[in-house]
Amino acid sequence: RYLSTHAPLVFSENISFTSGYEALKLLRVEIEEIQALVELDDVLSYVYENSLYAITVENINCAILKLLKEAGDAVEPELDPRKSNYTAISAAQDKTIKVYIYDNIDTYLEDVGLAIESNTEESKDSILEILNHPEADPDLATQFALKQSYIFENFNDIPDYIWSDLLFSAKMVINWANILTYFLYENSDHDRLNEMLGRDEVVDKLIDTEIPMSSQSGDDDSRALSLFIIQNTDIDISNYTKLIACSPYIYKNFPSGNPQDRNLSLARLGKVSFNEESFASTASSSELRAALVQRHISKYLPQAEKYPLDIAVKLILLKSLTDRTEKASIFRMIKLDELQGGENIVPQVSRYLATRSLDIENHNRDLVAYCLANCSLSELIIEILYNFIDLLSDQEITSALRASPEPYCHFIKANTRQKLDRTDRNVDFARKLDRRNIVSSISEENDTIRVNAYRKGALKILFGE
Repeated sequence: RYLSTHAPLVFSENISFTSGYEALKLLRVEIEEIQALVELDDVLSYVYENSLYAITVENINCAILKLLKEAGDAVEPELDPRKSNYTAISAAQDKTIKVYIYDNIDTYLEDVGLAIESNTEESKDSILEILNHPEADPDLATQFALKQSYIFENFNDIPDYIWSDLLFSAKMVINWANILTYFLYENSDHDRLNEMLGRDEVVDKLIDTEIPMSSQSGDDDSRALSLFIIQNTDIDISNYTKLIACSPYIYKNFPSGNPQDRNLSLARLGKVSFNEESFASTASSSELRAALVQRHISKYLPQAEKYPLDIAVKLILLKSLTDRTEKASIFRMIKLDELQGGENIVPQVSRYLATRSLDIENHNRDLVAYCLANCSLSELIIEILYNFIDLLSDQEITSALRASPEPYCHFIKANTRQKLDRTDRNVDFARKLDRRNIVSSISEENDTIRVNAYRKGALKILFGE
C-alpha cells in the first residue's frame, strides 16, 4: 500500500534493487498516480508494461496521451479519449492497455468508461465488444451502451439481454424490420412495445412503410405482428390508424371484441374485405356499415339487393361519398316511405339534391317533389328548384318559389320586378320560368336579368288566391 502511494518518493532515492523493479510486480503494487512517475522513466515504463497501476480516469488518460505517444504509437487524431475512450485504446497498436482493461472490464467500466461524462462517442465495434464481453457485468455494459450516441441499424451481433433497453431508449433504428425481430424475441416486453408504438415520434418514422414478411419463419410471423397491432386498444386512435395502414394484410372480418373506433379505422382503410360475414358483423352500427360499404362501393353496388341498407346508412353514404355516380346510385335506393320516417331525413336528402351541377337523370321525381314540399331550409329549396325545374309541375314550382329566399319568393308576387346577376345558370333558370309562364316576362340587361311578375289579376287567374 505504501509503494502504491509513495513510489515516486521511494524510487527517487536512486536505491539499487537486486531484481530491478520486479518487487513491484511480486507485491502486486497498483500505483495510484502514474503521472507522478514521469521523471522516473525506467520505473514508469516498468509500471506501464506490467500494468501495475490503478484503473482510473487519470491513469488511463495519462497512459493514452503520454506513454503511447512517446512510444511512437500516437492515437488517431479523431479519436479523443475524452469522448471515445475505449475506442482510442483499441485503435492503438500497442495492446498493453487494452489487455489490461479487458481483463478488468468491470473496473474499467465503472471507474473510467462510465465515469467520464463526455465519453459518448464510442464506435459500434467498441460497444459490441463491451456488450459481448464474457466477464462484463450486464448492467454496467448496458449503461455503457446507452450512454453512447451511436444508434444501431439492427440487432445483429447484439446479445439479447440488452435488446429491450436499446429499442426503448432510441438506440436502435426504428423500422418495421427491427420491431418484427423484437416482437418475435422470446423475452420481448409487449407492454413496453405498446407504449413505444404509441409515441408520435415513433409512428412518424413508421408511416408510409410496410410491415415486412419475416425471413425466418415466413408469413406467419408478419401476420402475428399485424394482428398484434390491429387488436391493440392502448394506442390512441390517431396513431392506431397510421400504424394499421402499414399492415400488408386484409382480413375477412373485424377482430372479435374490437372497439368501434378501431373497427371504423379498419373499414375506412380497407383492412377488412366486403363479404357476408363482415357485412353481418356491422348490423349494430350504421356508421361502421357505411364505412365498410363506402370502402368497397364498386363491389357493393352490383349486388346491392343482396345487402340492403337502412335509411341511416344511406344518409351517411349520401354525405360521405365523393363520386357523383355513386351518390346517385345510393339516392335511387331511398324510398318515399323512408323519407317520411323522420324529421331529420328530409333536410339531409335535400342537401344532396341541392348540390350544384347535379346530374338529374334517374332521380326519382316523387322524392324530389317531397323534399321540396317538406324542406324547411329555404336556401336548399331554391337550389333544388334550379336543379330539377324540368321534372316539376307548375304547381310544385310556384309552391317552391313561395318558400324560397329573396328575391325568388317575389317572382310570384303581383306587380314586382326582381333582379338576378346575369350568369349562365341564372339565365337558364329565368328562361325556363318564362317559358312555363310562371313569370310574366324577363329582360336580359348588361349584368343583370330582370324578372317581371304578373299583375295582380293575372296572378289570380293563373294561380288562384
